[in-house]
Formats: sequence, C-alpha cells, structure tokens
Amino acid sequence: MKETKSKESTIRKTHVSEVKHKEVETLRSLFSEYDTIALVDLTSLPSPQLQIMRSKLKKDNVVVRVTKKRLIKKALENFKGKKGIEEFVPFLDNVMPALIFSRLNSFKLSLFLRKNKSKVAAKPGQTAPKDLVVNAGPTSFAPGPMIGELGSLGVKAVVEQGKIVIKKDTVVVKKGEVIKAKVADLLAKLDIKPMEIGLSLAAAYEEGIIVDKEVLNVDGSIYVDEIKRIAFDALRLTISIGYPTEENIKLLLAKANSEAEALTKIAGILTEDNVKDMLGKANIQAEILEKLKEENLKEEKSQENSDVGEMADIIENASEKVLSARELAEKKKQKEDQVPDLYELAKKSKKAGKVPSAHELAEKKKGMEEK
Repeated sequence: MKETKSKESTIRKTHVSEVKHKEVETLRSLFSEYDTIALVDLTSLPSPQLQIMRSKLKKDNVVVRVTKKRLIKKALENFKGKKGIEEFVPFLDNVMPALIFSRLNSFKLSLFLRKNKSKVAAKPGQTAPKDLVVNAGPTSFAPGPMIGELGSLGVKAVVEQGKIVIKKDTVVVKKGEVIKAKVADLLAKLDIKPMEIGLSLAAAYEEGIIVDKEVLNVDGSIYVDEIKRIAFDALRLTISIGYPTEENIKLLLAKANSEAEALTKIAGILTEDNVKDMLGKANIQAEILEKLKEENLKEEKSQENSDVGEMADIIENASEKVLSARELAEKKKQKEDQVPDLYELAKKSKKAGKVPSAHELAEKKKGMEEK
C-alpha cells in the first residue's frame, strides 16, 4: 500500500511540474512574439466580465493569459529576449495578475480597456479609487430616517417641497481609504456607482520601457497637445535663428523674400519684383507735391492780396490824418485872425478913456479864442 501511494505521489508531482514548465515556456514564447506586454489586475473582476473582455480583445489579435505570479516570475527569470522586461517583477506584488500580449501601442490598449469598463456600486471593504463625493442637489427621498443617515456621514441636508435636498458637495470616502458598509449602503441608495469593473492596467512594457498605470491612465489628448506645443515652439526657434530644416524651409524662404522686398523699398532699389510698386509710389508722391505746390501758390497770392489791402488802408488812414491836420491849421488861423492884437485893444481903450488891466485883457482874449 505504501509503495502504491509513493508511486501516485511521484506521478502527480511529475505531471504538475510538466504543466508548470509548459506554462513558463508558453509565456516566454509570447514575450518574444508580441511588442507590447501589459500586466493587468483581476481583483474584484467577475469571471463573466473577463470573458467579455477576452472576446472583444480577440478581434484585435490580443491574447489575455491568466496565470500565477510565481510562473510569471519564473518566465521572466533570465529571459534575454527583451531588455528591461524583468522590471515587471515588482508590479506583480499587489495584483491578481493576468498578462495581455498585443501589437497595439500601450496607450491605445490602455484607452481601449478604460472605455470598456462598467460602473458598479461600491462594496464594503473595497478601496476607493478616488475621492467618493455625494453631490449637492435634490434627491428622490421623502423626509425620514434618510436625513439621519446623511447627517451621520457629515452630509448636510434639508427638506424642501417635501423632498430631501443635499446642500453642498461632501467627500464621504477619500482616495485610498477602505469603504465601510454604512457608506456603501448610502451610496447605493443614492445610486452612486463609483467603482469600475474591467481590466485595469498595472504596467505595460514596450520597446524596452516599463510604463506604470499613472502614466497610462492619463488622457492621450494631453500628450498630443503637449507634443504639438513643443513642435510649434521648436519651429519658431529654428525660424528665429535662421536654422533651415525640412519643416521650416518654405517659411524661411518666404521670410527672406519678404525682408528683401522691404529692404529694396526702403533703399529705393528697383527690381523686377518691385518696379511697379516703386513707380506707383513715385507717382503718388509727385501728385502730393503738385498739390502742395498749388496750395502754397494760393496761400502766397492770398497773402499778397492781404498785404495790398493793408497798405491801402494805411494810405487811406494817413490821408485822412493829413486832411485833419490841415483842417486844424486852417481853423487855428481863422481863430488867430479873429483875436485882436492886445496893443490895438489897449490903444482903443485908451482913447475911450479907460485902460484895462492885464487880467481883463487876458480874460477877454480867452473868451474870444473860445468863440
């Protein structure tokens, strides 16, 4: 009996060893055949969901291999087919592993897996993949115990128009924390499904580089926009320093041609390209000069007419002044003729037997002058 049991044990060990050895060889063959090797985490993934994903990926010639960590490590051990692939080993520690072998770019593969995930309710004991938030707004619940449940988790709520209304956004579980039963129950009642079911990439190997999930899960459009920005900055730099490349040569030639045209215009150099523009410019300048000349002549003529008018006014005023002076002289003479000589006046007074005093004579003269 003992001998029989010993033989059966030996056969079983040999059989198991052969299966494991075959699995390791299969893995190494797949490592050599495919360009992209991705490690995914099957934790909390239902078997039906895995089968659905396998079916979808098969269409793109993608192989999903579920195997044990120890066998993956064994297959990677001393594998020389791909440089740096042994760096996969540390990523195996915290996952329930499966390997995806693909010829797709690792970022395209990650995007495909993310798009094919399903939203599900959280379960007690699961780790929050992000901050779990109860958003502000109305609910479908009537006043009752629900207000107490919300309040116990720090969610402020009031009753408005017969319904419970949450007043502000509230984080009930932070990223990385374990979801408690009370929180999971509340989120389910509020129809909040924070968890995703699907294949989650832990890391991917491509062309000698291991890329982890933090990089793979970034929206690819961000990388595209960043690459575009870098390319545009590089193009501007090469143009500013005049460094010709295949991408900028047309722009550099156009810039040089534009600068040459500007220089010939400033220097007044005639060329086949600018002769029409230069002649047109000269014609415009000639017309402007002609107009300025005509305007100057008009101004000079107007100034001359103004000067002649002023001279005429001066002569006329002078003539009036001369005439006034003559008239005054004539009037003065007439007055002088009317004033009798003081001697004659004294003489007449003497004959009359009355000699006027000097004061009387002066008064009399003054009165006559005033007349």
